[in-house]
Amino acid sequence: MDHAKRECILDAAVKAFRRLGFRKTSIDDVATEAKVGKGTVYLAVKSKDELYLKAVDRELAAWLADHVRHALDFSAEGLAALVVAEIDSARRRDLVHPAISGRIAETVEVDVGSFRGSARANLVRALEAGKGAGRYRQDLDIGVAAELLQGIEVAALSAHPAAEPPSNTPTRPTPEAIRRAVDLLIRAFI
Repeated sequence: MDHAKRECILDAAVKAFRRLGFRKTSIDDVATEAKVGKGTVYLAVKSKDELYLKAVDRELAAWLADHVRHALDFSAEGLAALVVAEIDSARRRDLVHPAISGRIAETVEVDVGSFRGSARANLVRALEAGKGAGRYRQDLDIGVAAELLQGIEVAALSAHPAAEPPSNTPTRPTPEAIRRAVDLLIRAFI
């Protein structure tokens, strides 16, 4: 199967899973959206589960690409902006939010840690750049620091399953509260 057709099928899968959710989406829905036969979809993937995971993976890659510019700004403000931007962007991406927060479709066997590992790579890159530039202590454990920052992201995403959290809800961390939490952690890094 050529690359263009495979990409068309993945585009269609992302649209179908966003619109209908995992349980209600069928291979027929994806085939119809892609304007290909059902058999063509099965040439690209073995199952609906595999198609869903590939769609989620594609959305995660796009989500991470959105934040490359923040990853290179290793100031405390830059890291806070990175965390806030990743949270806000993940909330708007219907397939990313459940993958990072751990609320991915129950029927799909997924290692949520692998999705979070992809997201953590942005934080590691920013922290390594900051350490290399002398912005952070040389004894800073990059892995632990990235886990702490990601913990803030996961907690914020887990607070509300909806893409648009209810306003004025006390449990929803505001961007300012997230920035303060990140700033507090950053002070330990420098």
